[in-house]
Amino acid sequence: MAAWILRGEDAHHWDLYRHLGRPPVLAPPRWALYERIWDVTDLTGPPGGMSPADPRPGDPGPSGRRPSDPRPGGTIEPADWAETLRASLRGRSVVLVVPDATRVGAWRRILPTVLEALAPNFTDRTILVATGTHAPATEADLARHLGADSLDADGSFAGWRIVQNSADGFLGHRAVGLTQRGTEIRIHPDYLDADVRVLLGDVSYHYFAGFGGGPKLVFPGCGEPGAAASNHRRSVRPDSRGDGFVWNEECAPGKSVGNPVLEEIEAAAALAPAHWSIVPVEDPPMGESDLDPSTPVAFPLRVIQGPDLETRAESRLHHDRTHRVEFTQRPDMLVVDAGGRPRDDSFLQSQKSLQHARRFLEPGGRILLVAKCGSGTASAMLDRFLAGPSKFAADPKDLHVQTLYALQSVTESYEVALWSDLPETSVRALGLEPILSEQDAFAWMDRIPGARWGWLPRVERFLPAAGWLGGTPGPADVAETGGEETGEREEPGEGETAE
Repeated sequence: MAAWILRGEDAHHWDLYRHLGRPPVLAPPRWALYERIWDVTDLTGPPGGMSPADPRPGDPGPSGRRPSDPRPGGTIEPADWAETLRASLRGRSVVLVVPDATRVGAWRRILPTVLEALAPNFTDRTILVATGTHAPATEADLARHLGADSLDADGSFAGWRIVQNSADGFLGHRAVGLTQRGTEIRIHPDYLDADVRVLLGDVSYHYFAGFGGGPKLVFPGCGEPGAAASNHRRSVRPDSRGDGFVWNEECAPGKSVGNPVLEEIEAAAALAPAHWSIVPVEDPPMGESDLDPSTPVAFPLRVIQGPDLETRAESRLHHDRTHRVEFTQRPDMLVVDAGGRPRDDSFLQSQKSLQHARRFLEPGGRILLVAKCGSGTASAMLDRFLAGPSKFAADPKDLHVQTLYALQSVTESYEVALWSDLPETSVRALGLEPILSEQDAFAWMDRIPGARWGWLPRVERFLPAAGWLGGTPGPADVAETGGEETGEREEPGEGETAE
C-alpha cells in the first residue's frame, strides 16, 4: 500500500506495504486514495476542468499548487441550482456567511456562482467571514481564501463588501437572547441587520460538536469568545472524584442526538435564524470499478439548498453516508495526517484528527499523526500549559480548555506520536512522542513487529461504519440515529456484510 502523506505543503510517498511486509487491515476508500494520489502528482486533469497541475488559490505546493484545496472542475447537479437560488431570494440587503480561512472546501467552487446569482436581487451585499474566535485573516490571505488574486481597492470582492466576524474585537456584537442553558448569545450586527441571511459552507464532522457547518456558521462563527467558551465547556464534565474535569464522551464527531455542544449551537442559531442554506456536497463514486488511478477526475458536486433546517438534516446524512469506512479488523497501529496546509498549520487544528483516529483502534493502540503545526499551538491556553505543565491549573472558563481534555482523552488510552515542527519539549509535555524525520517515523512503525496497521489520509473526514466493524447501517438505522456511531458488536448481525 503506497501512502501519500501530506505535511504542510510537502508530500511524502511511503511504500508501507513493502516496508512493513504485510497488507493493511484498514485503508481509505478507493475514491479518497485516488484523490490523494491525484492531489500530489502532476497528472493531466479531466477534459473541461482545470488540470491538477494548474495553480489554485493560495501559495503553491511542490507540484505548483496547494494540495489541500478542493479539486476544481467537475459537474454540479442539479444543473439549475443557481436559477433556483436566484428565484428564491430577494430584498434590500443580504448577508452571505462563509467559513473562515482555516476551512477550505467545496463551497469555494460555487462561491462565484452564488455571488453572481444573488447580486441582481439586492442593493446592499455583504460577505461575512465566520471567523468565530479566530483572528481575522490578512487582506492577502482573505483574497486567496475567496479565490481572488487581490481584493478591490475598497476592500470589496465582486461588488460585495467583506466583513470578518472578529475584526472589530467583537465590540459591535448585539445580544439576541439566552439559550436554555443560560448562555447569552451576541451576534455580529451585519448578520442581524440583513433582510436575508444566507449560509454557504460544507457540512463535515466536528470532533466535539458532532457536525461542522450549518448552524455553527451562525454560532460561534458570527458570535463572540465569551459565549463560545461557555458552549465549548459543555464538552468536559466533572470527574468521578469531583476535584477535576474529564472529556465528555457525549461530544463526539458524527454525534448529533444527545450532544450538549451541538444542541446549544442549534439553540443559539435559532435565536437569529438564517433564512437559507447552500451546501455543496461531493458525490464520490463508491464502486471499485468506477475509478481509474491514471485518470484524475473532479467528483461531481450536488448542491443541497433551501430553508436552513431542511438543508441541515439532508446534508449531514449525505456526509455520513459517504465518509464511513468499513473494515473487518482493527489495526494495532494507524498512520494518519491532518490534510496538509492550511489544515495542519497549528496544533489546535491538527489535534482534532486524533478524535477520529482513536475510534478505529482498541485502547492501547498506536497512532502516528503527521501535521506540520508551523504556526505553533495557536492557543494561548495551550501556550500557558506548555510554559509550566506541572503547575498548570485548567480553568473550565478558558477558551480552548476542551482541547486539553480532548487530547488527554486520547493520550491516556493510546500511544500517540507526532511528526511536526513543534519543539520536542512541547510535544512531550502534550503527552505525545516527538518524531523528527521520516527515518524516525519508520522506526516508530517498526517498533512492534507484526502489528496490524492501517492508513487514513486527512483522517478528520472519516469515522468507522456504524454498528459492527464491517457493517453498514440501513435506512432505518440512519433515520433513528442521525448518522451517529451506534456502538459495536463482536459479530455481524443478519443482513450485515463483513467486507
